[in-house]
Amino acid sequence: MLFQSEKSHSTVFSIVCTALFCFHALPLFAVDNNSQKIQLQAFTKEYTASEILPLHLREKLKGEHYVVDGKVKNIAGINSFKITSDYGTLEVDGNYLLLKRITEFRVLAELAEITRGEAFLDSQVDAAKASVGTVTEAVTHPVKTVKALPGGVLRIFTGAYEDAENAVSAVTGQTDIVGELGDSIGTSSSIRSIAKSYGVDPYSRNPLLQKEMDRLALFMAAGKKAEEYTKKLLEEDPTATPNDSNSIIWAMSLTKLTERNKKILKDMGIEEKSFSPLLSNNNYIPSEVTRMVDAFSSLQKVKNIRKLVEVVSQAKTQSEAIFYLRALDMLVLLHEKKGGIDDIALLNLVPAAIMKNKKIIIVSPVDYAILYDEEYKIIDAFIEQSNVLSINRIELWIEGLIPVEVNKELTAKGVIAVAEVFTTYQ
Repeated sequence: MLFQSEKSHSTVFSIVCTALFCFHALPLFAVDNNSQKIQLQAFTKEYTASEILPLHLREKLKGEHYVVDGKVKNIAGINSFKITSDYGTLEVDGNYLLLKRITEFRVLAELAEITRGEAFLDSQVDAAKASVGTVTEAVTHPVKTVKALPGGVLRIFTGAYEDAENAVSAVTGQTDIVGELGDSIGTSSSIRSIAKSYGVDPYSRNPLLQKEMDRLALFMAAGKKAEEYTKKLLEEDPTATPNDSNSIIWAMSLTKLTERNKKILKDMGIEEKSFSPLLSNNNYIPSEVTRMVDAFSSLQKVKNIRKLVEVVSQAKTQSEAIFYLRALDMLVLLHEKKGGIDDIALLNLVPAAIMKNKKIIIVSPVDYAILYDEEYKIIDAFIEQSNVLSINRIELWIEGLIPVEVNKELTAKGVIAVAEVFTTYQ
């Protein structure tokens, strides 16, 4: 998707660069037909972890409770990993999510130790009694009972939010209260308290982490004795590194969080029809939406923010959603460290900041910037147009690493490549 900037030089920039790095978008969309699969295969390479990962990740590939496979597939710039752990196997796309999952394994180990302890096992008797009473109550007062269920209990009964919705509709014949379940399923105050204590995301997509948080949330709901016990256990983790968005996510219920995000976007002058798809897009988890809203707020004086909101709202897969999230993180970092962003153009999937000093900075949150012949041809055409428009500097910001040969080629063309931007500028 492409939108044109209000300024003439960014309009030409968008047109010239529509295809630039478009191959990065390939793994981020649903692949349904053979031609797309063939395209993906053409942009898939296999490396060893030591070849393709930054040092800070290579040092974390093996831990007490997990190991990351030493072979890494790179699909159009995004790394794909397989993690084997004491708690199950995970497949993860992207360095960003790999680092999050590695961090979560430490938390998983601590939660598992708690939920398998003697005090926890004793509490299950109380929880089981409560569950029997809940089932009996559900027969006579189904709506009231379902709305009162603790998040952990409801997850165990139904397995997932979608199953819970179906269960409520089937048992009660009513759909008007389904929307209210969001604050009970996986986002209860107990789970947010657990997540805050360990510095993790209460909405994490990690099913292994969610399972352990649910178990502990059930423990906390089992009675006063369990509550007192868990208060002692849930002292805040000194290694947790909260930021403003995290604090808000831990503190607010899902309903209040959604209302907060909606208000910020409205106060920016963005129409509800432009941002509603973002708030309702299931490819984003609530914590990601909140971070994106905060990013938009930081960039609200930059032209084309409204259009950028509309574009990222249309993420078709979870991988694409993460790509947009990290691209926004890079734009905010650029705005804070460099300042002077005047406008934003979108190159198919990849945003570019058009600076007030006539510098263009392309932000590409890929893990390993592999360029092919066609991409070099497009870069050449872009450089030619930039010369006509008196653009005095072109930079390419990459979240991960840039191969030496690619860096040399870009330098020879006058393009300044910056690798590991979050490490470089934070």
